[in-house]
Amino acid sequence: MRGRTGTLRSSERGGAVVEFALVAPLVFTALLGAIDMGRLVRISQVSTDVSRAAASVGAHGFDLAQALQVARTTKAALGIDEIGIIFVTMVGRKDANDPTPWVVSQVSGGDLPGFTSRLGEPGGPATLRGIDTLEPGMRLTAVEIAVPFRPVLPMGSVYPSVVYDVAYF
Repeated sequence: MRGRTGTLRSSERGGAVVEFALVAPLVFTALLGAIDMGRLVRISQVSTDVSRAAASVGAHGFDLAQALQVARTTKAALGIDEIGIIFVTMVGRKDANDPTPWVVSQVSGGDLPGFTSRLGEPGGPATLRGIDTLEPGMRLTAVEIAVPFRPVLPMGSVYPSVVYDVAYF
């Protein structure tokens, strides 16, 4: 409380410092958490854009290597480091009588230790969410992108360790 001269009493001089010491960690934690959330949303959006662009190229008659190159170029142009992995997969029917989606061929670029394609391996069944069968002659180009995420503020399992996106056309 202020006395008649406008100065703080001796019992309240350290109050502002104590209040700052109590509130500052919460404010800085919230600030760093907001920064991490923004980075996560940006990486997720860029991964979505890259996978869609590359899958579209592959679906329009280009080969898998060209689709992979589009993914790499787009990823670099949008500011995502050369870390992570990209899978470009061609999916078709197992054979004329079996409509099961099958991984026909696959190329990959980059490196992310321990990460494998979630769609499947060449010569095996393909796991496509929402697609159980393919029409005769139908082929899909799928592009998977996985980018590691390292938050500024380590908060355990709040943030994913890998940002993953898949698009297929």
